[in-house]
Amino acid sequence: MPAAGGAAKVCQLNLIKYLNRVKEHYLGTENKRSKPPSRKDLEDIVAALKEQNAQLEQKNTDTTNQLREVQQQVALLQQTGASSSRRDNSHNTGNGEVPNLIDKPGGKFNLEEALGMKHPEYLSLRRDVRTLMIQAQIDWTENFHRVDSQKMSMVCKGAIAKHPHLKKFKNTWPVAVIANTHMQGKRKHRSRTIKKYQSAHNQNTDSEDQGE
Repeated sequence: MPAAGGAAKVCQLNLIKYLNRVKEHYLGTENKRSKPPSRKDLEDIVAALKEQNAQLEQKNTDTTNQLREVQQQVALLQQTGASSSRRDNSHNTGNGEVPNLIDKPGGKFNLEEALGMKHPEYLSLRRDVRTLMIQAQIDWTENFHRVDSQKMSMVCKGAIAKHPHLKKFKNTWPVAVIANTHMQGKRKHRSRTIKKYQSAHNQNTDSEDQGE
């Protein structure tokens, strides 16, 4: 028997040899017909064919196993990518599920009611947001929409750390509402103070003019 590694080549050579013998024996002249293939030749050919078939089946099995491994790796990568995307874009509930985040209501609304907080907790949240804004050095004299996004991100993260309830709200919009309201209130207070000072100054000036 030929070695396993060269079975395919031996098979081809034996087949050619066998076919040549068949051609010479059956297509030659009656007096010059060659000796038909021996039983040993046929056994060698059959053995080589079996060996080649076994190798092909093994290759097919290996290919199938490799394909299955690749499919498993692709599925794992897709699952990992989906999980990572959910973590980046949403807050997890702790059991792997992504909750439906609460959007900001349209039109006028009561923030305390929208948050579903008790009044003391709501007041605590407002104080914490104002403190975090000071720590982030947010300039209240500017328009809220011009505030540095990184500074607001720090405020939101700090607020969530103290009030985990805020995770339920999309983009932590209650913190933005409180910050915007606080900045508007500070600017209005400054404007009223300036007007009050100017009014008092004008009255003093008028009194001095009348005294003269």
